Amino acid sequence: AAPIGIGTSPASSWTGRSDSTLSIDGGRETNNSFLVNGIETRNSRFGSAGIRPSADAIEEFSVQRSTFGAEFGRSSAIINTTIRAGTNELHLAVFEFLRNRNFDANTFFANRAGSRKPAFTQNNFGTAVGGPVVAPFYNGKDKTFWFFNYEGFRQRQANTATALYPSPAQMAGNLADDSWGTGIFPLSSALCQANPKSSKCRDVIDPTNGLAFPGNVIPGSRLDPIVQKQLP
Repeated sequence: AAPIGIGTSPASSWTGRSDSTLSIDGGRETNNSFLVNGIETRNSRFGSAGIRPSADAIEEFSVQRSTFGAEFGRSSAIINTTIRAGTNELHLAVFEFLRNRNFDANTFFANRAGSRKPAFTQNNFGTAVGGPVVAPFYNGKDKTFWFFNYEGFRQRQANTATALYPSPAQMAGNLADDSWGTGIFPLSSALCQANPKSSKCRDVIDPTNGLAFPGNVIPGSRLDPIVQKQLP
């Protein structure tokens, strides 16, 4: 079997793209040919597939490597895809792949914060239909066929973000208030004496004299009244 690796092209590190690519027999991702009905569709800059047909539009595909005819001679590996055609009978296929928050679990961080699942709706849908060309003046049975395929993707998603915010007492100057779990304790406090390496232990320094504010409380007279009016 041909060893095939699927991953992100190294080119994504300098292009900012994250196209899925193939490494076949240890060759470079840019050395592959992606043929659709025999026509080269490879992206000449990034080496990825230029056309990605819907799964319902594919009749068959093959991966050729190392030994193949001269018509495929420019690449080390060939991914050849054949698109479906119509038949003498009318055939229709419709699909819908649905995801939403009613089917999905909540995220770890939203659970920990006690938040509900964020809004999420994803629809991947499409159709494939084909048959003979029939007109008042022409019957294409056994001769001429048509085929149509469409695939759509819609996603509406909200993101849950968690953060630590200062408590009202902290916004009033008492930075040691820990009612919201955001307190900054002076190094002389009992908590910091028992846990000197705690991330919550730090003296708040007065920039005018280089000394710590007593108890990490900034006097109200030192707070900007304009900023105070903007706080919730």
